[in-house]
Amino acid sequence: MIDPYEMTTSDKITDRIASYITENLDKPLDVKILSDEYQVSRFTLQRKFKKRFHQTIHQYALEKRLLKAHSLLSETNKPVKEITAEVGFKSLSSFTRKFHKRFHITPAELRNH
Repeated sequence: MIDPYEMTTSDKITDRIASYITENLDKPLDVKILSDEYQVSRFTLQRKFKKRFHQTIHQYALEKRLLKAHSLLSETNKPVKEITAEVGFKSLSSFTRKFHKRFHITPAELRNH
């Protein structure tokens, strides 16, 4: 566990952004808005985020969206199209492609297991 007293300001900012992403998977992600909110340049924000999480902000968001979708497909009977929107994808085909690339199975195949 990370000692909050040892966290730097940039760690706190990147952690807040990570939490924001996780809590707002259905919303579009705009790094400029996030950088304005935390009064740091986009370049600096992206660099600090990648240093902390070993992923870009967009890679992190995509991973969280796909993991949430996997969970919803496994644990609920919600339609795939509804889950697609719930995790922030505008296109079912884009969602299916990215899901398959990540998990080597389509959402429909996962649902039918």
